[in-house]
Amino acid sequence: MIKELFNLFFPHLCVCCGRVWNKQEYLICEYCKFDLPYTNYHTVTDNPIEQRFWGRVDIERATSLLFFSKGSKVQSIIHHLKYDNYPEVGVLLGRMAALMCSSFFHDVDCLVPVPLHLKKMKKRGYNQSSMICSGISDVLLIEQVSDLKRTVNANSQTKKSKIERYMNAIDNFEFSNSDSYSGKNIALIDDVITTGATLESCVMTIKKAQPKAKISVFTLCCAGL
Repeated sequence: MIKELFNLFFPHLCVCCGRVWNKQEYLICEYCKFDLPYTNYHTVTDNPIEQRFWGRVDIERATSLLFFSKGSKVQSIIHHLKYDNYPEVGVLLGRMAALMCSSFFHDVDCLVPVPLHLKKMKKRGYNQSSMICSGISDVLLIEQVSDLKRTVNANSQTKKSKIERYMNAIDNFEFSNSDSYSGKNIALIDDVITTGATLESCVMTIKKAQPKAKISVFTLCCAGL
């Protein structure tokens, strides 16, 4: 009774459309889950996400769960995840990704989230990429490791050009315990890929520390397509 009374005054709203959840829903209503713009790129060889890394860094494969566009439901989801203190949104979408893209992760040994700088981590309270990893790990039981560190507190990439994004991301990371990753299949996890500059820098950092590591890239959504 107390719970129902609380929900009456503080209803749980879908992070996409703002509709009140029913008892069988959580964070994203079933209508919005069905209506989200899924890429299905995990089923496509040489898909547009993989093409962004051609001639830049050596990766095994890459995919995104959703398409991102301004004013869309996906933008609302990402905004809640990054700026409105909804870490559980990342966990939920990580679980959805694990179920829908399980073939992408079938030979992955560990999940590596793209890290936040310590200052930004303290301000936000959590790393959204780590929350995504947690959701994937919940379903597929793949270990999440945090040996990739951000050494420079770079400015936001949102309004930067492609060149500015690249210069803003280069040499911003370090990778520790590299000997334990020899020959391992690593899935690098992030929330959004735009130009791929941040992810490229992460791949280069890991490869420099452990050249034999095999790296794939997964993001919740992709922008600029």
